[in-house]
Amino acid sequence: MPGTAGDALMHVDIRSLKDRCGDIENANRHMPHPIWMYRLFEIRATDPTYKMLLYPPFEVVSDFTIKDGSWDLELINALKPFVSTYPGEIIVNAGGNIGTLAVYYAKAGYEVFAMEPFSSNFLMMNCSAELNGVAQRMHLFQAALGPKHNDKICMSNNRPKNLGAVEVQTNAGRGCPHPTLSLNLGDFITERAAQFKKRFLLLLLDLEAFEPVVLRTLQTVLADAELRPRFLVLEFDCARWVSFNGLQNCTQVTSLVLSHGYKAVWPPTAAEDFEGFAFHDKQPRSRDNNVIFAAGK
Repeated sequence: MPGTAGDALMHVDIRSLKDRCGDIENANRHMPHPIWMYRLFEIRATDPTYKMLLYPPFEVVSDFTIKDGSWDLELINALKPFVSTYPGEIIVNAGGNIGTLAVYYAKAGYEVFAMEPFSSNFLMMNCSAELNGVAQRMHLFQAALGPKHNDKICMSNNRPKNLGAVEVQTNAGRGCPHPTLSLNLGDFITERAAQFKKRFLLLLLDLEAFEPVVLRTLQTVLADAELRPRFLVLEFDCARWVSFNGLQNCTQVTSLVLSHGYKAVWPPTAAEDFEGFAFHDKQPRSRDNNVIFAAGK
């Protein structure tokens, strides 16, 4: 087992949490490792601290969280100057994984909407919300974001060591290991405009290279100065955006944000020279990190 976790780490039999957290054991029945002995880890690197239910060893997000004390610490610290002055406002975590960001922001007092298609990740996020006493501030949806509402689709996971790396595979049919429904994020927010207007603080998009699809659904939202988020975070991987979505270049993605007056504010290399950050020798450079954009005034 990786890392020096000390008294922050406990082993937990997931079967003992079934009444509170749902049937996580059954949701993970396809996994090759033992599926009932999970880990409960207190993340003390953040303020506030919080607890996360983590997978058994050899799952990358869970192992890294224990080894380094947090999976998202760099992004949380980078966002702090921007979001800390807006307590209680709305944060949307699209691609919530097991909830390392969603649960943190709920514990910090924000109202959180989180979407996650993979059933065991979704149940674990819900369980961590319950264990931290923040379920009342979290609105959780098991759904894959896409261009339509309520399409029956099948998710695939080709990387069992990274259970957040699920991708849309096909229309759901018999024998689909991970069936779920789709959700159009732009329509979802517009339908809740009365709730979101002037309260939408932060949108986090981490969608395994499908960010362009979801950004297209958000164009009306991003154009509305009262409805759009003040800040938007993209997991930036220009090369995968192009290859996965049949695009000609990365500008077709970044323009979906920049055309609405957003500007890159972090990391510093992106804020100082966004084109230089995104491209190298006129080719999209692979980046597997986050970029924070701020809406113009």
